[in-house]
Amino acid sequence: MKTKGQNKHFYSLMDKGIGDQNTVSSGPDNGANNNMGRAFWQCMRHSTTEMAVNNWLSRVNKAINPKDEIELFGNGNLNIGGHGNEGFLETGSGQTGAQDWKTNYITTWNELYWKTFLEKLKGKNFPIIYIYSCHSGAGERGADFLFLLAQAIGKPVAGRTGFTYSSNEPRVWFENGSVWQVATPDRRPTPINAPTPHFTKLKMITFNDGNVFKIITADQVEEVRISRNFINSNVGIRQLNVDNKLNKGILKDFFASEPFTIDGQFSAMKTGQVSVKVKFEKEIKTFVFDLYNDRIIGDQFGNYYYTNPNIYALIHTI
Repeated sequence: MKTKGQNKHFYSLMDKGIGDQNTVSSGPDNGANNNMGRAFWQCMRHSTTEMAVNNWLSRVNKAINPKDEIELFGNGNLNIGGHGNEGFLETGSGQTGAQDWKTNYITTWNELYWKTFLEKLKGKNFPIIYIYSCHSGAGERGADFLFLLAQAIGKPVAGRTGFTYSSNEPRVWFENGSVWQVATPDRRPTPINAPTPHFTKLKMITFNDGNVFKIITADQVEEVRISRNFINSNVGIRQLNVDNKLNKGILKDFFASEPFTIDGQFSAMKTGQVSVKVKFEKEIKTFVFDLYNDRIIGDQFGNYYYTNPNIYALIHTI
């Protein structure tokens, strides 16, 4: 029996304190949104982009005299939490819920709909917006995304370049190697890629079969099915059945680290699913894994593996 390894690639963030104005998505997910809502001081919740902005306005509009204790409202940062990916933030759609591109997520190509709401924040009394999610500020798409937001509100906007997860303690944690990417209204930032995957020297691939880890070889694999989730609900899910000749490469790329566990939940999108049918001596079993932001894959028992960046090209051919 193989024991599960604890993930050492995250560091803890202190709870957000008095003065910051916090709103977190109420979209359906793995529990991350509720965890984050508990971690932030007097956190409001939202199911649409418009509601998130109105939540902030209900606080910042009260700022009159910063020296008055009652008027702490409006003098802190504006923080927003939800599930994200590069250049993307959900504002009510949740991790895999039905998505309405006009109302409950923000990305670069639907600017026409969210810009109207965000522009209401121009001239209000706050210094910056921080986005608590996975990868929203990473790469070229993240730089474009943050810059558009900063231009809309007339203030700096910051987003994370790596994984963010939260626990019910409550705490919010960040992936080691990730940073805050920051855009200002007059400067698109130099893109910062997501952290290099935290690979380990893998001697063998093991799957959890009812809390017992079993060694899996390419010769045992009967079938691999890969499904891709699309942000736009009108597209839905597409699937690819992989040729058996590719099994060895698929396994190596999708399971590129030893399995590990975390004491919380990701604020990432479920971008796909991988089903692996394995032949054992006396039976055939199917193992199903969810793919998060095309970077980490996890099973139903809470075991995760880092993936090789090569799988991004495969996923995006589906």
